[in-house]
Amino acid sequence: MLAMYTWWYIENVSPVKVTKTFDGAAWMEEDPTFAPPVHLSLDGYYDKRNAQFKGAVKINGQVYDNCFLVNGSGHRYEGANLIRLGASYFDAEMVRIAWSIPQSELPPELTHPKFPDAEIWLISPASSGEEASNLRQELVDCYFAKLKLK
Repeated sequence: MLAMYTWWYIENVSPVKVTKTFDGAAWMEEDPTFAPPVHLSLDGYYDKRNAQFKGAVKINGQVYDNCFLVNGSGHRYEGANLIRLGASYFDAEMVRIAWSIPQSELPPELTHPKFPDAEIWLISPASSGEEASNLRQELVDCYFAKLKLK
């Protein structure tokens, strides 16, 4: 019985080590044709029960340590300072992700000079702006549908 509980706890409660790589596209509402490629890497711990990731995120080679992604939001710590990184939405297995980030936090190739104040969505898997937009909307809808059920 103890072995079964231990297995259940590890599978369903305790955070698990995650090392994932995503290829996708950037997208923004202000310019739907904007869709440069995005390469995301996650290295940290994922708590499936609470839909939380803690660890390092790499975006097109730029590393962000001490990130904290909770389905619905994203932050990182710089010392004692908490820096908001925008909304993040992902599925239960963290295979599909949509994350809005202020351009000031992104590598230059993911910024848009005509709309410097707009947030950029990093979406995976996606290879075009249309795919990115559709997946973003699907993940957002799923997130809010789950909130209504609680």
